[in-house]
Amino acid sequence: MSGGAGRACGSSGSPSRAAAWSLALIALLGQSARGAALSSHIVRSTPVTSGSLIIGRAVCPGRVWLLNEHLDLTEITPATLAASTHAVTGFHRDERPWGLACSADQTIWTLPAARTLARLTSSGKVVDRRPLGVPITALFAIGDRLLLAPAPPVVGFPLLATSLPARPDERRAWPGLLGRAAASRVDLFARNLVNCGMAFDRELPCWLTDATEIVVSDGVQVRRISMPFVNQADIDREAPIRDVALIERSRAWVLATSARMVNGRRAGGRLFLVADGHPLADLLLPLNSRLIVAADAARCVLLTVDGHLIEVNAR
Repeated sequence: MSGGAGRACGSSGSPSRAAAWSLALIALLGQSARGAALSSHIVRSTPVTSGSLIIGRAVCPGRVWLLNEHLDLTEITPATLAASTHAVTGFHRDERPWGLACSADQTIWTLPAARTLARLTSSGKVVDRRPLGVPITALFAIGDRLLLAPAPPVVGFPLLATSLPARPDERRAWPGLLGRAAASRVDLFARNLVNCGMAFDRELPCWLTDATEIVVSDGVQVRRISMPFVNQADIDREAPIRDVALIERSRAWVLATSARMVNGRRAGGRLFLVADGHPLADLLLPLNSRLIVAADAARCVLLTVDGHLIEVNAR
């Protein structure tokens, strides 16, 4: 899971309009500093996708792509929440794809197999297969580069590396998450499972799946944000952080994993609005959710386990 979260855009409006916008922003930030209230509602009466497992999310400018285990590719437009779905064609019978990424040129990439990278068209056709020199266990993107998790993980070294889609084997280390030691090879993989959320500008939040800390990196600088507030009775201790969307350099939406599984699968049960690692507000979700679809300072749109979209608003 990868891409950019919502962000403010500049305008050439009149000075009075700019002043009004500045005052509104100051008021919002002032309210957030004191604490915010969150409310939610369903924004679509029909599901945008089936209830099957989501195996990849990619964020392109102005759109979000989801790939599920039934090989349906769903396009969602965050501005309008319009959605359309195409069945993916072109995978080989023995392939079990995983991961989805959108690079800056809006090309969509996935892993049909551990040693294969492939591009998907917007209509769901598999094209442009590229062999990989080492197995890759996770795929994300930041800017014009893919973000890969090569296997096996190496203790003490970065777990992620970036490459251009045209040259996927020419990788450079992505600083932040480092490999952790384990008692066995199986445990080594389990202890070093990585997930990444939605970026803001060039900064991408990533985390080890059993951790209560996210690591934000732009490829050069690294910030570590501890989130001890996810250690709650109703949150899964083994995989507490389900998803993260940065909305400013120091602010984020954090979807925490419910302690109770839904149909045998983990799902998000509580949403936090966070600033500098401190929760401003949180909401026990009315519907368990799988991931964040879109986010900005005022709202967070979530995909529920049954494929609906719910919107959480901060005020």
